Amino acid sequence: LEVAAPDAQFAWSNQMLVRMYLNGNRDPWAGILTKRTDAVVLSLGCPKGGVPRGRIKDLGCERELDETKEKYDLVKISFRKVKDLNEGDLDAFLKEHLELVTG
Repeated sequence: LEVAAPDAQFAWSNQMLVRMYLNGNRDPWAGILTKRTDAVVLSLGCPKGGVPRGRIKDLGCERELDETKEKYDLVKISFRKVKDLNEGDLDAFLKEHLELVTG
């Protein structure tokens, strides 16, 4: 995350969720759910239809594209082991996602 968005700020104020904000934006770019016992989950909001399901199919150990929100989609990627960080091309995806949301 820091490589893709080096100027972003982490907010550690919530005990369950770490949020990452871009350039002082009010809405977070990323959220990391850290207190689950089975996985660490990265959540990324994106414009409706901005991320095709096929683009995330190889990331992490599990992934989900939640299209139920009215104004945005939510990509969720789970990591159980350190090796899951190397599944797919997470670094490239994060850079693409950043470009998608910042235009």
